[in-house]
Amino acid sequence: MLGRVSEHPGTSCDLAFLGPVYVDLVMTGFDALPVLGSEVHATAMHLSPGGTATRAVAAARLGARTALLSLAGHDLFGDRLLADLRHLAPTGLDLTGLVRSDATPTPVSVAVVAGGDRTFLTYEQPRWASPVQLPEWRAAPRSLHLDVSDPVPTWVSGLRGAGTELVGGVGYVDDAGWGERLRRHLADVDVFVPNDDEAQRATGAATPEAAAAALAEHVGVAVVTRGARGAVAAGAQGWVEVDGAGPEVLGALAAEPVVDTTGAGDVFAAALMAGGLEGWSLAQRVEAAVLCSGLAVRRPGGASGAPDASALRGWWDAAPAGGRRRLAHLEAWVTRGA
Repeated sequence: MLGRVSEHPGTSCDLAFLGPVYVDLVMTGFDALPVLGSEVHATAMHLSPGGTATRAVAAARLGARTALLSLAGHDLFGDRLLADLRHLAPTGLDLTGLVRSDATPTPVSVAVVAGGDRTFLTYEQPRWASPVQLPEWRAAPRSLHLDVSDPVPTWVSGLRGAGTELVGGVGYVDDAGWGERLRRHLADVDVFVPNDDEAQRATGAATPEAAAAALAEHVGVAVVTRGARGAVAAGAQGWVEVDGAGPEVLGALAAEPVVDTTGAGDVFAAALMAGGLEGWSLAQRVEAAVLCSGLAVRRPGGASGAPDASALRGWWDAAPAGGRRRLAHLEAWVTRGA
């Protein structure tokens, strides 16, 4: 039996996120990743919505009217996922597109974070498959995010034809011919946002910058994240390069340790899309996304670490004057939640 979660019925949305959701069990505090046959002990553990849920929560916490289109089981983990979504984004997150199933268990990922990187152990049976038709949904969003490892569904292409901006991402895939298939799918979206490893594997380029330029031959805008080094974008709107958020932007917050990089890319993509609602330039959108992901990695959990109005005000108040001038456009987000 399938059933929809009844939340915010009849509302429209600005941003929509289509894809699998997970319950992430994040363990941090390791000096190095464990090897087979050994046991290591975490210093902290956190349970948080993950996958597409991270992007949806991050966008809602930035003030965007957001819809999550996904599938969760009628099980203990599905109950926890739904409760956390309602808690982390009590307003602005439409869950009418979250289908709950008796036949499909809620996917679970264990993330182990060490040395600024992480690895995942994931249970997801069966693997996510995008719905083949438009969900029972109220209005077309201004922008929709989806995985472009597989072809874009026909109903999603229909939204694009009606004016919805399609933003593509990609999960971890590395089988034979993956890069070539991915590049073919890029013609069906407007923006592609991979991390540096994904971009370089998809193109064979030696650097994230070269990968961005190569991807821009297949999609309107390619935005490649570079971890602590920020991000680079290429395409119809020109070339943009933004360094990682350092002391000149974060102020004293830069001294806080990076504790969890699990959802950094998801927060980046959500902020990039939310910035588009403001009419900001591509450079301003990338600057906002770099800042938000820089704040997120200093908190545990992907979705739970996504900055909200309170976190943005805390950053704004502590930021050096030069940082506030450079990111003056973000005052719109800071004051909106005041």
